[in-house]
Amino acid sequence: MWAVVKINQVTQVIHGGAGVLIDDVRHPPAIFGNAWTDAQRAEIGILPYQQSSKDERHYTYRGERLDIQKDRVVKVWDIVKPKPIADIRNEYTRQTDQTAVQKLNVTDWYVTRKVETSKAIPKKISDHREAIRTAWESIVSAIKGCESVEEIKLLLEPPKDKKGNVTDGNPAMYDWPDDLD
Repeated sequence: MWAVVKINQVTQVIHGGAGVLIDDVRHPPAIFGNAWTDAQRAEIGILPYQQSSKDERHYTYRGERLDIQKDRVVKVWDIVKPKPIADIRNEYTRQTDQTAVQKLNVTDWYVTRKVETSKAIPKKISDHREAIRTAWESIVSAIKGCESVEEIKLLLEPPKDKKGNVTDGNPAMYDWPDDLD
């Protein structure tokens, strides 16, 4: 995307392959390809346009503005507020409950068969079901222990060693046992 800037104001945001009219000169769509350099576009007031990313799971945003920089225009938000931590915990707990149910559903028929016929549930299956319940308890406990958005977001990051390097393993929020073969 591109922004047309005149006298320190964004006059137009261009989303696609359309041409553009600047100072009574119609420029073809090729202006946005390799035919022109960023420096050439900047000379006539066309800068790359970016949007700063939003994390709408954890924050609310209001008051957008366009920040004109030397080499680009960036859409930013003036007011970024964390959502209430209780709401975020409730949503992640609901998602974790849902995941546990889905994972247990795969082997529920063994439980039904046991109830109806007294045929034993294979140890591999009962161990796997217990691992799912244990993981669920651990994840929900970690979620409920979070007092801030920053703490919740740490549960979404991959594990790291003492030096801060990413290690093998799942983020705590998604640390479920592997599916059965």
